Amino acid sequence: MERQQQLERERNDANQMVLILLAMLDKLQHDITTLNRESERLRVSNPAEQNVKQVYERLARSEQQRDTAEAELARAKRS
Repeated sequence: MERQQQLERERNDANQMVLILLAMLDKLQHDITTLNRESERLRVSNPAEQNVKQVYERLARSEQQRDTAEAELARAKRS
């Protein structure tokens, strides 16, 4: 009975982690979409090269964070 309760707590913890990671993924996807729009807007308005570099750097960081979060989500789902 005690082992079953422990397993249930672990399952609940894993489910909570999945929900947190899904929320993170959603936010990161939103950030990436926003940065892509900003990048396109800057490209169209022909801005200084430095601004474009900053947007690309932010976009790359957001995509890396999304990849990390997706990997963590997959790991949590396997648990």
